[in-house]
Amino acid sequence: MPKTKAPERDSNKYVFALFIDTVFQGPMPSWYDEDGYPVTYCSKRKAQEEIADTQMEYWRQFMARERPFEDAVSIDDYIVSVRRLADRTIQTKDGRIFGKQP
Repeated sequence: MPKTKAPERDSNKYVFALFIDTVFQGPMPSWYDEDGYPVTYCSKRKAQEEIADTQMEYWRQFMARERPFEDAVSIDDYIVSVRRLADRTIQTKDGRIFGKQP
């Protein structure tokens, strides 16, 4: 699970977010913070570390017989460069905007 970061006050700052492809809505942010906003990372490396941390947890669960092998080896998240707006919403390069989830 991603750790929640305090929002930075810079508007229009380019950051990174983890996305997942969905059947009906297409690409969507994978993680939202406790306030309902998409989780962002200040660097691509930090986003990569989050994916690696999640993957290691999946492997630990597989070794403990808590998760099937097929689930442990699949990585659905991928990294997208997004623009974080002043209101904490994010915008992809193709113009899609993702904000607070209910």
